[in-house]
Amino acid sequence: MENDNTIFDLQQSRTTSEFIVKNADLVMESFADIVETLKDIPYLGSLIKLGKVTMSFIDYRFFCKLGHFLKVANEVPGEELTRFFASLSYKDKKRISDYLTQLLYTAEDASKAELMGKIYKRRVLGDIDNDMMLRLCSIVNRAYITDLDYLEEYLTASETNTYVTDNLVAIGVLADVGNIYEENTDEWESTGFGPTKHTLNEVGKMLYKILTDKPIDIGVILRLNKNEVQFRSMATSEIDEILSD
Repeated sequence: MENDNTIFDLQQSRTTSEFIVKNADLVMESFADIVETLKDIPYLGSLIKLGKVTMSFIDYRFFCKLGHFLKVANEVPGEELTRFFASLSYKDKKRISDYLTQLLYTAEDASKAELMGKIYKRRVLGDIDNDMMLRLCSIVNRAYITDLDYLEEYLTASETNTYVTDNLVAIGVLADVGNIYEENTDEWESTGFGPTKHTLNEVGKMLYKILTDKPIDIGVILRLNKNEVQFRSMATSEIDEILSD
């Protein structure tokens, strides 16, 4: 199969892919020793020749993160990978590869790369589509990594309102489901509403299921895609009605 110099080319040779995984945790001094070898590897070689990857600390970290991404991605059976690669147009390969490259390059640590690998794995297996894969990988990249450990607390409407809640709202995985009704015993104060409750939205639930290895209902993907098209030409009141279903 002809190389397109994309991240997908790394998986077309198990030997090459496993070499990267094996060396993902090299110290920087040892990384310098294998740079010449990397020049002959599709995708990585093209980045080195273009001067996009050098022997700087940042690029050493990129190589490590790429290895951790592939460690999870390589769990997909070879026939599933072949089917997935064949389904992509050249344009999609370049678009997805460039997007994933940027996210891996800017991710703070290898643990985020592994989470992106889990998301990519579910795309290859057909559980999610290309856009949802990139959306979820982008969310992981923007998140403070330990905040994602709290997703389970919002499977149902939660009264929790902390800086973690704020961060999860900011990355787009929580939905506002109203206020907590509070009674005030002070005779001078009237009964009112307290803090806002939050729960995982559809994207948040999907991310939670992928990170915890739970099955995904493909109907959710179809509904989200349908709603996204409708949102472009609908009034705010109509959008709110859909989201409340």
